[in-house]
Amino acid sequence: MAITGSYKEVCLWDVGTGELLKKLFGHVNNVVGVALSADGSIAITVSEDRTICLWDVETGDSLKPKERHQGAVYDLVVENNGKTAITGSSDNTAKIWDLQTGKTIKTLEGHRGSINSIIITPNAKTAITGSNDNTAKIWDLQTGKTIKTLEGHRGSVYSVAITPNAKTGITGNSDTSLQFWDLSNGKELQILKGHDNWVGSLAVTPDGKYLLAGSYRVIYLWDLKAGKQLKKLNDHKGFVYDIVITEDGKTAITCSGDRTIKLWDLKTGKMLNTLEGHTDRVVSLALTPDGKKIISGSWDRTIRVWDLETAEMICVSKEESDVLALNTTQNDYFVFGNITGDVIVSKLI
Repeated sequence: MAITGSYKEVCLWDVGTGELLKKLFGHVNNVVGVALSADGSIAITVSEDRTICLWDVETGDSLKPKERHQGAVYDLVVENNGKTAITGSSDNTAKIWDLQTGKTIKTLEGHRGSINSIIITPNAKTAITGSNDNTAKIWDLQTGKTIKTLEGHRGSVYSVAITPNAKTGITGNSDTSLQFWDLSNGKELQILKGHDNWVGSLAVTPDGKYLLAGSYRVIYLWDLKAGKQLKKLNDHKGFVYDIVITEDGKTAITCSGDRTIKLWDLKTGKMLNTLEGHTDRVVSLALTPDGKKIISGSWDRTIRVWDLETAEMICVSKEESDVLALNTTQNDYFVFGNITGDVIVSKLI
């Protein structure tokens, strides 16, 4: 199943047939983030209407009353246990939510600017947030308190990543740099320069050896141990909005404002294929659980499913508004949210 989001609605789709299974209505503004519980039974959506909504994937019913941030919600992550979610907002806070009750467990306060990005560490005990206040913060999820503030950025922090061993945090910034942090003490380890524009997307390979950083027209491949830039993947003609890496770590998939999706061989740096069909910028990607298909969401108001082996488009679903966010579940469902605030669910083959 895949989930997509655009203007006020979230949709669940059957990726194999392109059939729209459900539309979830309830938000009154743009849906900007969508995720699923670990078991795939609950969809969680966040919106610029300042609310978080929980939905029963099978029935499409709203599970609990909506609670609000005091500003737009920009990012959402779900813990691996599927019991809690964390949202980041323009109200300068992050909130931890109980997905069973729909209630706020804790509010993480301390940033002085919008929270743009969130990532949970592998042990699920801490999280890192990136903000427009030029800092990133490490949080204790049990107490809701700040453990460390990562200071020294010279611009907004737009993207965050963590190495698989959870020892190093990485931030991508509006000043075009990458900064590396020792998560045990919050100290800066190094700064990597070489980008020509702000860094909006990050992905670490499963073995922890390499980092991909997306910027305007270029994806940079870095050797994490040596701190050296190895390759530039530079066939895109617009900003690179999202990056996913296959489970075997051999292939990267990127999407861009140039309306395309590209597949890259990470060993050689060569582009393997270009997936074309979208008519506006492509802003979100999600791999299906079997790793054989990629789902893309675009401002052209469509969600498309592609076969990675053949590079053929399997199906396309047309929406009434821009698709901003999508994700897949482990039990073969997908959900999306649109720009107006609705939420929707579908079954993968």
